[in-house]
Amino acid sequence: MYTDVISSVQVNGTLDGPIPIHCGVGQGCSLSMALCLHPLLSMLDHSLRGLQIGRRKRYQPVLAYADITIFVTHPEDFLKINTTIKCFERATGALLNPHKSKAMAICGWTAQATELGIKFYDSIKIFGVTFGQTVQHTMKHSWTGVIRGIREQARTAYTRSLCLSQRVCYV
Repeated sequence: MYTDVISSVQVNGTLDGPIPIHCGVGQGCSLSMALCLHPLLSMLDHSLRGLQIGRRKRYQPVLAYADITIFVTHPEDFLKINTTIKCFERATGALLNPHKSKAMAICGWTAQATELGIKFYDSIKIFGVTFGQTVQHTMKHSWTGVIRGIREQARTAYTRSLCLSQRVCYV
């Protein structure tokens, strides 16, 4: 990963001597998430049921980018999630920050709180897509903005003085 890396600790404004770093990844390194979170994500994927949309196969219940999103489809999954996170915290020393976490009940049930202290939301936005409690809610909220933008762009193009071939190219 890195070679010849040293670090220093500042205490009361004074830098302590250099400390050689023999292994690890730096903060913000793209490898850190893959190395640190992979065990947690694998455990959650194997213990949770996942989402089923229509007749299609079940999709993985966990998404991880900069944050982790878990789609909770059954209330009894909270015990599995809690057990998995506590195991991960004990093994790694990393701690879940409930103030930066979100939960959403999917598939027609409601919940107010979790043992983890995570706040529930009616919808969660991930990379510009608003996920709701149902597929219909998700489609409505995710596509409403896109359709509004396309209509506005079409209105703007309609008011411009363009010949037919320019209009075709514009579209």
